[in-house]
Amino acid sequence: MAGAGLVAMALAAAVSLDRAVADRTAEVKRAPAIATPNANRCDWLDPSVCLQPWPNNFFTRADKKTATKLRINLNKASMAVNTGVTPGSGGDFFADPDTPIDPVDYNRNDGFSPGQAIVVHVKGMDSQAAFDATGIVPVTNIADYSRATQPVVVINARTGQRHPVFAELDQIATSNDDRHLIIRPTRNFDEGTRYVVALRNMKNATGGAIRASNAFRVYRDRIKTKNKVVEARRGKMESIIGVATKAGISRKSLYLAWDFTTASRRSISERVLAMRNDAFSRLGDTSMGDGQIQGSSPSFTVTGTTNFTVEQNSNILRRIEGNITNVPCYLDNPDPGASSECAPGGKFKFASATATMPNLSNPTTTSVPFRCEIPRAAVEGGTLNNVKPSLYGHGLLGTLSQVSGTGIADLAEEHGYMFCATDWQGFANEDLSVILASLYDLSQLSKTFDRIQQGFVNAMMLGRAMFHPQGFSSNEAFQLNPADPSDTTPANTQPVIDTDKLYYYGISQGAVMGGSLVAVSPDITRGALGVGGMNYSTLLQRSVDFDEYATTLYESYPNLRQRPQWMSMLQMLWDRGETNGYANHITSNPLPNTPAKRLLMQVAYGDHQVSNLTAEIQTRTVGGVVRTPGVYAGRHWASDPYALMTQWNGDSPHAGSALVYWDGGPLGVTGGTGVAPFGNLPPRETDGYGKDPHGYPRRSVQARQQIADFLELGTVIDPCGAAPCYANGWDGTLP
Repeated sequence: MAGAGLVAMALAAAVSLDRAVADRTAEVKRAPAIATPNANRCDWLDPSVCLQPWPNNFFTRADKKTATKLRINLNKASMAVNTGVTPGSGGDFFADPDTPIDPVDYNRNDGFSPGQAIVVHVKGMDSQAAFDATGIVPVTNIADYSRATQPVVVINARTGQRHPVFAELDQIATSNDDRHLIIRPTRNFDEGTRYVVALRNMKNATGGAIRASNAFRVYRDRIKTKNKVVEARRGKMESIIGVATKAGISRKSLYLAWDFTTASRRSISERVLAMRNDAFSRLGDTSMGDGQIQGSSPSFTVTGTTNFTVEQNSNILRRIEGNITNVPCYLDNPDPGASSECAPGGKFKFASATATMPNLSNPTTTSVPFRCEIPRAAVEGGTLNNVKPSLYGHGLLGTLSQVSGTGIADLAEEHGYMFCATDWQGFANEDLSVILASLYDLSQLSKTFDRIQQGFVNAMMLGRAMFHPQGFSSNEAFQLNPADPSDTTPANTQPVIDTDKLYYYGISQGAVMGGSLVAVSPDITRGALGVGGMNYSTLLQRSVDFDEYATTLYESYPNLRQRPQWMSMLQMLWDRGETNGYANHITSNPLPNTPAKRLLMQVAYGDHQVSNLTAEIQTRTVGGVVRTPGVYAGRHWASDPYALMTQWNGDSPHAGSALVYWDGGPLGVTGGTGVAPFGNLPPRETDGYGKDPHGYPRRSVQARQQIADFLELGTVIDPCGAAPCYANGWDGTLP
C-alpha cells in the first residue's frame, strides 16, 4: 500500500506539473500585446506622456556616489519642446524653436523633490463626477487620505505607512485626453526616501469601473509575456506591488502602481552650504552652529546717508545706503561685457555634464548694495534706544528699495527695528530680462535658481555686517547723538544697533524664499514670514501674479497634455532656492553646522497672490501650530479646517513656530474676499473673488505687534482673544 501510495502521489505531481506548464503556456498565448515605444526613455505604463507617471524611479539610474544611490536620468528626447516664437511678434524668435528642455541640471539630482506633484493620466478619470464617484481624497477633506478604502495612496516604502496627500484634476486642461490627475503632499515627503504610489478601484463619471491597462495588468495578474522589455521590469514591479499589498492594498484592486525616490538633503542643500561655509570661513568663522560670532565683519562702504525731518518721514530718522564689498561670487561671468561676475545670467561652473557639485573654488568677488532704515524710535525721549537689526526680504521681482515701504516703516518705528535689505539676486527686478527669456526656453531657467543661491550668500554677508560689533556699529552712519540727531560729530555720537541678535522679516516672495534664507543662515534663529507659502510648482497656477508670465510661457510650450508634468519637474530645481527644499530642516533636524530656527507665518485669508493652501503645507512640514479660530466657522475651504495640524488657541504664548490667519472679511464687506478656487486656478477679482487681501496683515497694528513680540521674545503671542484675527478694519460683523 505504501508503494502504491507513493506512485499515486508521483502521478498526481506529474499531472499538476503538466497543468502548471499548460497554464503558463496558455498565459503566454493569451498575454496581450504591450506597446513599449522608446522604452529606453519613456514609461509605457502611462502612454499619454513620455515622462508619466511622474515622478518615477523608471527615470533614474544607479549611482553609488550619491546619498540615495540613484541619479535622475531624463533623456533630452523625452522633454517638452518649445515653439520659440515671440507671441504676437509676427514670428520673431527669442529661442530656437522645437528645442527640448535640457535635462542636464535635473540629472544632477539624486532624487525627486520632497514637495513633488505626482502626475498621471487615468483614462476615464476626466471629470469632477468621476473624481467624486471614485472617492479620491480632495483638498477639501485631506484627512480622508487615511480612510481604509481610499483609492489614491502614497506609501513610504521603508515604514509601510501612508503619506498624507490630496488630489485634484487639472483645471487648465481643455480636453479629456489632456486632463491628468495631480496628487500633492499635504506635508512634504521625507528626503532620500522611496515611495510607492498606488491607485485602485478607479471609476468613471457614471460609477463604472475603469479597467487597468494591459501594460500594468500583466504585472498585477502575473501574466507572462514574450516581450523582453516588459519581462525585464517584472521583478521591480513585483517589489512595488509588494509594498502596496503589505500596506493592505488588495492586489486585484490595483489600477496602477509605481515608485519614486526623493532627493537627499545633501543633493538639495550641498551647494548653498558649501558657498556659505566658504564665505564665512573667509571671515574667520568656521563654527557657525554654535550661534557665536567669530572672525571679522564683512567689509563695506557707506555711499550715502539721508536724514529726514518728521515732516518728510514720520517713521524713519535716517536712511543709509552702501555696499558690502568683496563678497565671494560663485557664478561664472554671463557676458564678457558684464559689470560684475554676479550679473544676471551667471550660472554655476560644472566640470562636466554629470558633475553634481559646481566648482566653487577661487571665487571672484562682487559688491552687494544695501539700504538700511533707522527709525525715530532710536532717539525718542532724548535717549538712545538701541534698535534691533533685521534683514528684510522684498516682494516679487522687487528691489531693496521696498524696505522703505509704509508697513515696514510702521513696524520699525513702533517696535524699534532697523531693517536692511539688498536685492534678492536671481529674483530681483534686475533679473527680469533673464526670467523673461527663460519663458521661451525653460532650459535657461537654471540661471535663475543658481543666482538665487548666490543671493542667499549676499544676504548672509549683509546680515553678519549688521550685527557684528565691528560691522555697521563701527561706522559713524550708524551712530547717533540722542540729544541732537542732526549732530554727526563723532565725539557726540553712539552706536545705535543692538548687536545681540539678527532677525528676518520677509513679505510675499521674501517669505516664500525667506524660509530658505532662515534655514541656511548661521545668524538668524527667528524669522517672520508675511503672506508666504512654499512650493512654486503648486503656487504659480494658483497666483494672479503668474497671469502675465503664463501667457508667454504657455504659448512657448502649448502642449496641454505635457504641461502638468513639466510644471511639477521645475520644482526639482526650485528646491535649491525656496522654502520647499529646506522646510524639513528649519525647526528640527537643522542643516549641518546650523542652529535650529522658529517661524511666524502670517497669511491673509483668501490671498490672491500666495495660496493659503501652500502656507498650510509649509506649517505641517515645519511642525508648526495653527492659531484657532483661524477664520469664522464655514469660511475655510475644508470640511475639517486645519486638519493634520496642531491647533493653538492662544491662551498662553507658544514657544515654537505658528501659522496665523488674518482675515479682511468675506464678500459683501468692503475690501472682502471669497474662498479661493479648490483647484489649480487663481482667485481673480474679475472672476468674482473680491479684493486681494495680500497687503492686509502688514497694515494691522496687531499683526505688527505679534511680529515684534515673536522676533524679540521667540514666542508667538495671540493678540486677538477668542475671535479670529481680523484685518482691513473688519470687526467680524457679517454682511
